[in-house]
Amino acid sequence: MKQTKQLFYIGAAFLLFLMVAMPVKADSPPVPPSKESLIAAWEEKISEHPDTVRFEKTKQEGVYAFETTLFPYQGRLKVLNTLIQDRDVSEYEYMYYDYDMEDDSGYIGAVETELLDVQDQKSFFKKYPYSSQAWANFSILFFPNTEQVWMTRSDWNAYVKRENDVSSSDEMGSCVPQKKDYSKLIATWLPIVFLLVFLGFLFLFSRKQREKYDLSFERQKQSVDKQQEGLDMAKEGLSIQKEQLQLLKDILEHVKK
Repeated sequence: MKQTKQLFYIGAAFLLFLMVAMPVKADSPPVPPSKESLIAAWEEKISEHPDTVRFEKTKQEGVYAFETTLFPYQGRLKVLNTLIQDRDVSEYEYMYYDYDMEDDSGYIGAVETELLDVQDQKSFFKKYPYSSQAWANFSILFFPNTEQVWMTRSDWNAYVKRENDVSSSDEMGSCVPQKKDYSKLIATWLPIVFLLVFLGFLFLFSRKQREKYDLSFERQKQSVDKQQEGLDMAKEGLSIQKEQLQLLKDILEHVKK
């Protein structure tokens, strides 16, 4: 019985372990991006662009040594402000017409800058209108919840194209018999199968132990019955001896008379 109790406790502990260890899917809300992540992504996009000749931080906070062939400029670039808004509630979505964001949600980030060594920026960018538009694209980044990374317009367009290609491929593939993926099914049911096998083994073992206990109890009972029978026979023998002694006593008394 002691071993059966131990196995019962082991089985209960195993069941508790499975309940805790089995993954539970929960849709956690997306983490909103930080302004630091926006600045870091913006710095990376500019420094990696093929038109960028020089892009280095200076000792002055928010000011960079900047040289580009996108338009004729070599001088200082200063970050004036950063703006991050939820795309679903943004009041300025019209400013981001380059992004086809109808089928996704996320955050819109803008980095507002100033070319410190340009006297009149309005006239400067009016002089280079196409370069101005290309430069503006560097200032607007999008952070889709599905990817959790900052993207430029070109990155976003490539992402949308890739998603559309995958969707089209899935739609075409749905008409063709596909090989079933049993990995999720196995991951879900394998612990349950192990648990059922373990409980079945525990049940059979407990039953066998009970049968052994019943057999042992029956044998002990038979042994006690035999001992009781022996005691009864001994008691009966003593009674006979007592009667014989009494008879001898009576004979002796009769002889003495």
